Amino acid sequence: MNNTSSSDPTLRTLLVVGVIASSLSGVALLLHWSGVVHLGAAAMVCLPLTVVVLAVCLARARHDHRRIVVQRVYAGLFAGFVGLIAYDVIRWVLVETGVIPANPFRVIEVFGLLIMQVDRDTLLTKSVGWGFHIWNGLTFAMMFTLAFGRGRILWAVIWSLILEIAMLASYPSMFHIVMGWPFVSISLIGHVAFGLAVGWAARGAVKE
Repeated sequence: MNNTSSSDPTLRTLLVVGVIASSLSGVALLLHWSGVVHLGAAAMVCLPLTVVVLAVCLARARHDHRRIVVQRVYAGLFAGFVGLIAYDVIRWVLVETGVIPANPFRVIEVFGLLIMQVDRDTLLTKSVGWGFHIWNGLTFAMMFTLAFGRGRILWAVIWSLILEIAMLASYPSMFHIVMGWPFVSISLIGHVAFGLAVGWAARGAVKE
């Protein structure tokens, strides 16, 4: 954590709890992947739990600490929004131009099928899938801003590569994806774009 104020033990604890709360979308995926609980049940617990944990932390925090945490949460949401645009737009361009023969967006739709526990695509399942995808992107960026504040763009790229490794480790078995160059390439390019965008956005959005 790069800001001087973050050296306060109480504030540091709040930020760590915030990072843990923000990680719950990823936890939901890992629980499903490991077979502990279905993604639908995990998401139904983890999404409200994220909000509740953050709300309780802020309610119990001192005013000056609350201001810093809230500002970093807002910065993370903004950075996540920018990161998601970069992540999805560059993958869309790669698909539409035929540079990489893959459809990375099908996984997002499958999220909705898994969460709703149905076998047929509908507008609702696709909307739920995209909602889960957006939740992931926003909270992963929040984890970065809560942990590192402004940080450095390189740190954000490293964070995105950690997410990439987690995806490569879990998605092939979870979604029956062939671990070939199309999947690896489009995933890697997307995550690097996400990291660059999040790092750039956080540099301007985080104030403390």
